[in-house]
Amino acid sequence: MFSVGHQSGPVDDAGRLASVLEFLIKELVDIPANVVVDYKSDGGRTVSLNVSADKTDLGKIIGKHGRIIKALRQIMSAIAAKSKQRVSITVLD
Repeated sequence: MFSVGHQSGPVDDAGRLASVLEFLIKELVDIPANVVVDYKSDGGRTVSLNVSADKTDLGKIIGKHGRIIKALRQIMSAIAAKSKQRVSITVLD
C-alpha cells in the first residue's frame, strides 16, 4: 500500500493507482485473496497495471462484452489524469 502525505512521484502514483484498481477488483470477484495487481512505471508518464486473479473470476473482471474492464479503464484513466499520467490495464490469464 502507499502512505498518504509523502512526496508524490511516478512510483508513488503508480502504487496508488495499483492499490485503487486492486480494491475495485476485489469488490467484484468471489475470491478476492487471489487478486494481484502488479505495476510498472516506464519512468515517464505511463503506468502499466497487470491484473491476475483466479480463473473463475476472470469473467467478472472482464464482464459481458468487456463492459466491466472498459469501465475500470475509464475510472483509472480519470484518476491517472489528475496526476498527468496515463494508465494501461492488462488482465492476465
